[in-house]
Amino acid sequence: MRAGNNLNDIGGAIEDYLEEINISSGVEFGIIEGYTGHGIGREMHMDPDVYNYRVKGRSARLTPGVVLAIEPMVTLGCAETEVGSDDWTVSTVDKSKACHWEHTVALTSAGVWVLTADDGGREKLARLGAPYGGLD
Repeated sequence: MRAGNNLNDIGGAIEDYLEEINISSGVEFGIIEGYTGHGIGREMHMDPDVYNYRVKGRSARLTPGVVLAIEPMVTLGCAETEVGSDDWTVSTVDKSKACHWEHTVALTSAGVWVLTADDGGREKLARLGAPYGGLD
């Protein structure tokens, strides 16, 4: 998530990261499609959708001030899902193990600020060579 990159670059980075893990671990993780992250602003769920996999086509450029919830859903089995009778619980059809996690991330003029990380993401961003953009 860098100023000037495209929104769809985020999904491509998630997919690339999982492919690297698949190769290094020998475990085959898959990405559940049909669920996305989203923008956050004056409301909890706003445009744009943030895909968790590579999407072809043009997308918006990332600019300072954008705040996104990036929330991949990853499975060890089939990627097809079903919603439970509570209209909230999502399971894979084959009941394989899956997980969902989320970070809310702001892009500032200084870099990336992970609002949901204890240190704003500073340590991990440094390891990745990405600029930290917190307000401190």
